[in-house]
Amino acid sequence: MRAICAALLVQLVGSFRVTRKSSGNSSSSCINFMIIGDYGAPKSAQSRVAASMASEASRVSANAILALGDNIYENGATSSDQMVREWRNVYMKHSGNKRPWYVVMGNHDWRTSKNVQRDFTKSSKNEGGYWNMPSYWFSKRFDDVEVFFVDTQIWRGDVSSFRSKISEQKRWLEGALSSSSASWKIVVGHHPTYSAGNHGGASQMKRELDPIMRKHGANVYFAGHDHSQQHISHRNVNYVVSGSGAKTPRSRKNDYPSGSLKKYLGVEGFASLRICDSSSASLKMFDARGGTVYSTTLMNEMPGSPSPSPSPRPPTSPSPSDGRRRSRRRRSRRRNGAKIAEAEVEEVEEADEEVEEVEEEVEEVEGVSTDEAICHGVELHPVDMRCSSDGCTVQPDTDSSTVTCEEYCASHGLSCAGAWANEFEDCGLDTEITCQDLVMDDGAQVCKCN
Repeated sequence: MRAICAALLVQLVGSFRVTRKSSGNSSSSCINFMIIGDYGAPKSAQSRVAASMASEASRVSANAILALGDNIYENGATSSDQMVREWRNVYMKHSGNKRPWYVVMGNHDWRTSKNVQRDFTKSSKNEGGYWNMPSYWFSKRFDDVEVFFVDTQIWRGDVSSFRSKISEQKRWLEGALSSSSASWKIVVGHHPTYSAGNHGGASQMKRELDPIMRKHGANVYFAGHDHSQQHISHRNVNYVVSGSGAKTPRSRKNDYPSGSLKKYLGVEGFASLRICDSSSASLKMFDARGGTVYSTTLMNEMPGSPSPSPSPRPPTSPSPSDGRRRSRRRRSRRRNGAKIAEAEVEEVEEADEEVEEVEEEVEEVEGVSTDEAICHGVELHPVDMRCSSDGCTVQPDTDSSTVTCEEYCASHGLSCAGAWANEFEDCGLDTEITCQDLVMDDGAQVCKCN
């Protein structure tokens, strides 16, 4: 009798498992994420992307929107009223975006009042409670999927008031990943580990975050920072960059392991991830009007060990965004009906060549990430991008919008030998300024120390 009962029980459990597997592939049991980064700039692209993402989110009944930082440009939010104007009024006017947003801070978000975005989570002005940033690092479970949100600006030591918390965040992530029973473990941050975009990957993400993810079976990392869309797959870890929510894509870099770049898109837009079972997921990338521009399947495989260093590759061919400075200026002039004088064209092209020379100098320092710079034996910090091979010309990434180049260089015991305003945050020497000037409203500043 016991044997008969046991056999019936086995059949019942087996039947349940088959049913569960079948329902796992149905639309109602799938987990759907929208992914958007660097989306906080009030430009026409922002409006188009916001509407298109809302449409796609409604179509798939998205469970959540994963927001990858640089939520409010250029210098973060100073008040809850600004959060209402520049986030709620932009995105929540579309019903499809009225679903939980899980948010991390970007480097631009840290430049002003430090707690406004976090505290907006509990604000009465967060109507519907859609904005979610309970802490600067946290996790959220979605059925058999767990997402771990980290603050890479803190991780990199670029937030002065949180330097004592760096190891705390790292210990938290390792413990949370280790104890998670989820089939899918996804990590979300702002700075990418590898990137074909202008910034390239972040050195600390390579050295510290990537090994932790691989050790504990996390095989998807979403990041922004570079204003493009990318899919890089290396040793069973998928690195997805979705940082084109509002800003113009920049030029290219080669900071990824040989053969790992699956797709690079220099277009504004957003991404989505659909998980219907424990073995595979569907990744899509969309342009600003909601058209699918890339689609692939991600396999839920155990990550391999990290590579010691990326293999050098030949330079990539120019992307559609390369030379955008020149083409955008010309298009603008044509739209205005103005004639371009030959001398003016030459002036623009000379400026473009100067930018390209700076970018080429950055590439010359083999094996060093573009966020690392040593000038006359002094390590500069924080650095968003190194802009010269000697390490003395950099694009700083301070957690304050009021640090001049003179103050930045002096904090390292050096003097300021030059300063520039940089419209596209790409090491471009666009407009010469004094070492005492500030660039606050748009773009960044480039400092030359000596």
